[in-house]
Amino acid sequence: MDYNEKWNRLLMASRKKGNCYDNHDRARAYNSSSAIKLDGETRVRSFEIHPDWTALDIGSGPGTLTIPLARRLKQVTAVEPSQAMIECLLENMKEDNINNIDIINAKWEDVDSRSLNTYDLVIASYSLTMPNIKDALLKMNQVAGRRVILYWFAGITSWEQLNIDLCPLVKKEEYTPFPKCDLIYNVLYQSGIYPEVSVLHDTYFHREFADVDAAINDLKKSMAITTDDFNNSLAEYIKEHYLSEGNKLIFEDTTKYVQVSWTPAAVLKEN
Repeated sequence: MDYNEKWNRLLMASRKKGNCYDNHDRARAYNSSSAIKLDGETRVRSFEIHPDWTALDIGSGPGTLTIPLARRLKQVTAVEPSQAMIECLLENMKEDNINNIDIINAKWEDVDSRSLNTYDLVIASYSLTMPNIKDALLKMNQVAGRRVILYWFAGITSWEQLNIDLCPLVKKEEYTPFPKCDLIYNVLYQSGIYPEVSVLHDTYFHREFADVDAAINDLKKSMAITTDDFNNSLAEYIKEHYLSEGNKLIFEDTTKYVQVSWTPAAVLKEN
């Protein structure tokens, strides 16, 4: 089976086209999440790294991993296609008085590996929306000196389940989930790279809402619903699927977040 082709087919069939974080409001909302920042800090603290190392952070966003990495390493290069996210990253660098981060405003697939250095650590955190995942992964392997660490998903994510349940109602079409870590593993395996895979059991991003109206508005925004026609149906869905805690409603994140990592070998870089 051509796992690279299967990845591309699923990616194109899913609704992961484009970069939703080109939108400044969405980028700033992401950047303002204390839970996301804490998760980034926690993951970086778990890395076995040396102060003299360099890192490449692919799809850096506002610096969720880039900023804490820069505090611990000699130099970090961030690759980020969204200008809105880069603006957040620059603001975060200024706020933390960090000046050892280089920024490349581009998609990873558009970056020429010949223009890059070799980095001790190469990371891509929830940013693997490259159509040709094989080329993208092998390019990461090519520029990595010590370790490659990827973060992605196993199984249906919580937000995909929402879309699977609600798209037939509000959009009159089925929702196709995007490709998962099993294809990443198999693409690497077929390329002679045998990664370690682990589930991040303590990673989750529950969302709290003050009331049903707030939860409805969040669903409408995420699903691009512009009318009130489905409000009653959405309220019923929320009643059946969200948790109640006092006066609050909680959308429980049951997503399986996964780390895929490997140590590159010189022989692999030649393949």
